[in-house]
Amino acid sequence: MSMDDTEVVPEDASNYTLAFGADGRASILADCNRGTGSYTSESPGQLTFGPVATTRMACPEGSLEDTFLAQFEWVRSYVFEGGNHFLATMADGSIIEFEPAPADGE
Repeated sequence: MSMDDTEVVPEDASNYTLAFGADGRASILADCNRGTGSYTSESPGQLTFGPVATTRMACPEGSLEDTFLAQFEWVRSYVFEGGNHFLATMADGSIIEFEPAPADGE
């Protein structure tokens, strides 16, 4: 969601994921592409990402891949609320919401 209340919602949220590794690396799925990059959180609520390297597959028309990936360089904070993880950007004040991944077998 952007500051102007524009919402961008993927048809299939499972195609847009973010996983944090204990080693300071994040794994990203952006539709048909996979990526990885570093992240740091120097204090509770703060979060920044380093450059994200991704594969370069041509995703189908209507993909939100570019919009999704463009947000990571601007992320500066996070919060957990209602079981979801929210990332906030400094560029336009966008909020990126992630739901927890389903447990295996669900």
